[in-house]
Amino acid sequence: MDCEKCQELMSDYLDGEQRVASARAASAGAGEGFWARLAARRWALTLPQLATATAGVAVSVSLVTALGMRALLDARRVEQPKARVVRQLQNQDDMVRIEYLRQRVDQRRARWDAHMRDTFDRNLSVIDETVNEMLKELGERPHDEVSEETLNAAMRDKIELLKEFSEL
Repeated sequence: MDCEKCQELMSDYLDGEQRVASARAASAGAGEGFWARLAARRWALTLPQLATATAGVAVSVSLVTALGMRALLDARRVEQPKARVVRQLQNQDDMVRIEYLRQRVDQRRARWDAHMRDTFDRNLSVIDETVNEMLKELGERPHDEVSEETLNAAMRDKIELLKEFSEL
């Protein structure tokens, strides 16, 4: 009797499962989208399947990140020569301006007293020392932004000093 009862219960359970499956199939065919069907699906993953899926996601994300960073660095490398050309042109303009101002200073230097000449020479030597140090630093580490900014500031200071003394 117990076996008959078990078979009856099993038969009822299987009928219920078939009805649920046919209802899902009918609703899927009735216009439900892929995502709705995917969400309605019952997921039963084993621990190894879950670990494999997690590792696959981690590897995929790492690969996409690495490729993205590589593309970014390649784009930056292309841009650096352009920036270097602009900087060289700016340095050439600065050098022409410095040479012009130095000629004006040399013409007027004869009218200065000894104290003014010493002050000018001392200030110019400090600025020139800074310029030379920063050029050396940039030769060793061409992408050092601090050294580049310090060099630019020293060049501006040199131009300003020459401009002031060229007017005296």
